[in-house]
Amino acid sequence: MVVTEFVEMPLLPDSDAGHGGRFVYGVAESVKGAFESAASRVLEHSGSRGPLVTGAGEDFRGHFSEVFAANAATASRDAESLAAALRTVAGYVGTMISEAREEDDRRRQNNEWVRWHNNRNWLGQQVVSREPPITSVNAFRREAPGQPKDCWVAQLEVPPRVSSAGH
Repeated sequence: MVVTEFVEMPLLPDSDAGHGGRFVYGVAESVKGAFESAASRVLEHSGSRGPLVTGAGEDFRGHFSEVFAANAATASRDAESLAAALRTVAGYVGTMISEAREEDDRRRQNNEWVRWHNNRNWLGQQVVSREPPITSVNAFRREAPGQPKDCWVAQLEVPPRVSSAGH
């Protein structure tokens, strides 16, 4: 076995703080579902208040009925805004899940190459050349709500094929 500076990376569910932190897909899916469910419940409760507002408008006259109707309209708008914000957060969690799956795919590919590289025999080291799974890193700016303007994300490029020397 050849010992090199190349190391295997744990997949995110098994990762510790030194390797990006632990990411549990089931928990993330539950959190996403909880935000979506909360958004639906907020809108359900908001919609059920409509008949109460109409009934109160018939029972009360004057300033009180106007204040009651204005408050009901504000509550309805706020419920829509809150539901939209909850759905936005659910969308962010969905993006995190997708990005985590892509990162695990990159880590699997890295680990396969590291195992192959570290387990070559002497002849394999002399004859067969195989490119590492990542050939370059491109940085690009990703702007999202709540992120600083100078947030940069690395995009890794993977070579299209494996090459063999002398063939």
